Amino acid sequence: MKKKKFILWLLIGVPVVCTTLFLAFMGYCFTQPEFYTQVGQQLRNEREAPKNDKWALWFYRKGANMGDAAAQYALATFYYYGRGVKKDYETALFWYQKAAEQGRVDAQYGVGWMFENGCGCSPDDSKAFQWYKKAAEQGHINAQIEVGYSYSSGSGVEKNPTNAVIWYHKAAEQNSAEAQGRLGHRYYLGEGVPQDYTEAAKWFEKSAKQGKVKAQNWMGHLFYFGEGVQQNYTNAFLWYSKAAEQNDSAAQYNLGELYRTGLGTPQSQTNAIFWYQRAADQGHESASLFLARCYGKGRGVPQDSDKALALCLPFAKKGNAEGQYLVGLSYMYGRGVEQSFSEAIRWFERSLEQQYDQTYQFYAWLLATCENGQYRDGEKAVRLAKKAMALFPNDWTTTAILAAAYAENGQFDLAIETQKKAVELTDEADQETALKQLQSYENHQPWRESYE
Repeated sequence: MKKKKFILWLLIGVPVVCTTLFLAFMGYCFTQPEFYTQVGQQLRNEREAPKNDKWALWFYRKGANMGDAAAQYALATFYYYGRGVKKDYETALFWYQKAAEQGRVDAQYGVGWMFENGCGCSPDDSKAFQWYKKAAEQGHINAQIEVGYSYSSGSGVEKNPTNAVIWYHKAAEQNSAEAQGRLGHRYYLGEGVPQDYTEAAKWFEKSAKQGKVKAQNWMGHLFYFGEGVQQNYTNAFLWYSKAAEQNDSAAQYNLGELYRTGLGTPQSQTNAIFWYQRAADQGHESASLFLARCYGKGRGVPQDSDKALALCLPFAKKGNAEGQYLVGLSYMYGRGVEQSFSEAIRWFERSLEQQYDQTYQFYAWLLATCENGQYRDGEKAVRLAKKAMALFPNDWTTTAILAAAYAENGQFDLAIETQKKAVELTDEADQETALKQLQSYENHQPWRESYE
């Protein structure tokens, strides 16, 4: 009899007890917000997570409504990215704030980012700073960087370079490559700290070794100029190369310069042009203008006036003085564009507003020697040529320009005296032209050119 009761208990009693305990346990779980969060996380991590997004969203919403900060943060990310639900920045911000108010650090950073960028709200740098600061005080690296930037730029808080350095230091000490690079820059410029190239080099190197491209370019700069480290062109070449391979346009230009000059690496016009072109393709100003000169003269590349003009014109329009000078030359000589002395003068005048050195030379040459008399102005040519002489003393071309200006202004004695100096300065290739110009002035005839 006892044996039958025991078997009956096993068949009926145990399942009932287990079921009761299971239901009690599940009932307890359903009252715990963490349960919903964990289920949502599990669904999110499954291989077919996109198919589970709506279920994960349901569990996260339950946990969020019960006050679980992790669920609130997860729900915010779903609305931010549009996972399982229509993208909604306002709702994302609502839930980020709910989690942030409970002290969740990544949510605090998220709220700061939303306010800074105006996602789900109007941009508010002051509120962004307040939330970044809360996250930063809990050790959030990116928030510390943002607080440093806010103090550096005065965005959302009164500008304070010293405080900027303090917060960059905190993030840098947590091995943030970005913060290390910014800290190096502060030491290099002496902003918020006394200027210290050695300390700058220390932090730039830490950042560069983690692959931060801007820091690698800065290390190249420091080794090139011997600032904070012993000057070493080979090391400069190595660091510029690392940054250039990561497609940094400034480093690509600098690497081109080293190949052109043969510093730190064997001289190579081909490699120089290659890296200048890589930089120019990204819109690097100096690289583009250097290439414009190369194409204009056929130096290292086939001569191509159209390409030369295309490279310099965009920067001329943006106000670059060298670009304006090069465009002026294109119009003066009719290279890549129909010859127009009036357009040449217009671009030269714009370049002169910024006192670009070579403009004094060729503008004076145009005013002194143009075959079309309506564009000649001897008096102005003399003024410009004298300024050019102050910039380029003992240069035969500039000396000859001044002589031509004197001749156009009717000052032939000065023209002859100046041209004789030019003849002395010329090399053999230009000797014949220089002597012809001298003979013209001795005959009291100004020099004329068509610039074709």
